Amino acid sequence: MVSFPLQISGVVKRGNGEAGRLFSFPTANLYLSSSPLEPGIYAGRTEAGHYVYDSVICFGVEEGKLESHLFDFSGDLYDKRIKVKVLERVGDIIPWESVTQMKKVIYEHAKLVRARLKKA
Repeated sequence: MVSFPLQISGVVKRGNGEAGRLFSFPTANLYLSSSPLEPGIYAGRTEAGHYVYDSVICFGVEEGKLESHLFDFSGDLYDKRIKVKVLERVGDIIPWESVTQMKKVIYEHAKLVRARLKKA
């Protein structure tokens, strides 16, 4: 059983670019050798430089890959160290049938996470 909040830090590495390219939803990717997280969607906050951003986090689409979408961030985080604070699990990873369907699911998760973090 995972105890929240859970803090994970690492250096941002390039992914396959799928989230940014197909879904207009860029993520900062950390590749973890081990993690207590179960595959799923999480609400959290990501520290990048001197700023902290509310984030929707996906863990487990690929083995050991944590993807954090920083709300209201624009810039390049490749090869930079970030800290991700995972606050709560909000949903399951849903296999996608089409880009349109998956984009809808991603944006629904993002809306849910924004609402929950406003209350936190």
